[in-house]
Amino acid sequence: MKSLKPYHVKSSLSHFNKSCYKIIRNFSNLRSVFSELIFHKKQTGLSAVFISLLIINGCITYQSFELAKIKEKNCHLTEKERNEILRIAEYQMEFYKQVFHYPKNFYIRIEIFGDSLQYKKNQNKISKNARSNNGFYSSSYKKAIIYKNKRYLKTISHEMNHFILRSKLNTVPKWINEGLSEYYEMAHLEDNIVVVDPQVKKVKRIFEFITRPNKLDIADFLNWENKKWSEVNKAGEHYSSTLSWAMIYYLKAQSNGDDILKSFLLDLKNGKNSREVVQNNYPEGISKLEEDIIDFFQIEFIK
Repeated sequence: MKSLKPYHVKSSLSHFNKSCYKIIRNFSNLRSVFSELIFHKKQTGLSAVFISLLIINGCITYQSFELAKIKEKNCHLTEKERNEILRIAEYQMEFYKQVFHYPKNFYIRIEIFGDSLQYKKNQNKISKNARSNNGFYSSSYKKAIIYKNKRYLKTISHEMNHFILRSKLNTVPKWINEGLSEYYEMAHLEDNIVVVDPQVKKVKRIFEFITRPNKLDIADFLNWENKKWSEVNKAGEHYSSTLSWAMIYYLKAQSNGDDILKSFLLDLKNGKNSREVVQNNYPEGISKLEEDIIDFFQIEFIK
């Protein structure tokens, strides 16, 4: 593969900036009662706050709640790093709030460790299964634990997705759980706008996979239990995580992709299996999805 086209997915939150308050007002009738979302980033502390406003006869009342609570353990985050974490958290919530109802007091709990030994000690205490040297999400403790290495911002984005999704779907197929997390981990800020880049290594693997006789074999892939997903993914080519990411990346690049993903998630919540979910909600079903994914990668990325 010689090069990749610069295919980006941008956030629609470009009206939010780095200032403490960015208030968008359109009060044509002060007697009306409505709520308007305002982003407020505290200068002190590491929390994103949303304020629900009620405008009644010109009087404004508000109630704030935190979107993210971040604890620093033997490390320090710069204002730029804080802003990026909080903006990406909101970017993810922008999607999920269209699918599920989240209470006003919902927030993401994150602990960041600057010392690797302290991180590992905490990891062993909290989870018997977590092995990552970068970070993990604990459904029991309901928090994301992160080691502040060179890629920690990607890890935070990845684990925040697990936190948000697992708060609504405790049991979720890995193809969509990890697929969304792998997608969101490539989110970053460009000119204070959230942009999601492709994963170059995974794009290369997809081109390798589609040369095989069974190509991607998504129909079989969707039948896998989470245990098999993890076992297959341990192999050097990381087949499971690569295909999961490719499915999500393709859908997120489509104009109706979010609507399709919403249907997937709602049907999964209602107890339907993965094959049924995809077959019923993707236009023309699973086989067409595989064809479209292959076409998409061959067109969007220069081999």
